[in-house]
Amino acid sequence: ETRSCPQDLELVNGIGTVYEQRLYEVGIGTFWETGVLPEALLGEILEVQAFQDVDLGAIQADALRLAEQTDSMGHVWNGSEPDNFEPLEGIGPVLERRLYAARICTFESLAAQSVESLEAICHAPAFQKVDYGRWIEQAQEMLG
Repeated sequence: ETRSCPQDLELVNGIGTVYEQRLYEVGIGTFWETGVLPEALLGEILEVQAFQDVDLGAIQADALRLAEQTDSMGHVWNGSEPDNFEPLEGIGPVLERRLYAARICTFESLAAQSVESLEAICHAPAFQKVDYGRWIEQAQEMLG
């Protein structure tokens, strides 16, 4: 299955922001793709140096664990860049990740959601008082 949203590869033990960006830059955007890459190629993409203590096998194993856990075995990313939702009022990194995980990764797909579907996807705590209707309006404004 091909996905238009990359998965949050930083969730893989051993992958931080820098490694995640290196993977995205070469078109690797799912846990499954990360887990099945040949180890030497993964090391090359991540630019791992001999002196670094990086366990590529452990990274791959954790990526495959996450692929299984998120029911995304066999999924590949089509390489399209997701829209950055963080400038929208009320969306921070956590809620943005939840939207991406639900395959809502463009202003167009966000604008097409209902308040109810966003509530179900984001599970924001009541005290946060998230205005999902405003998110939809802002996404529509971004589309012009």
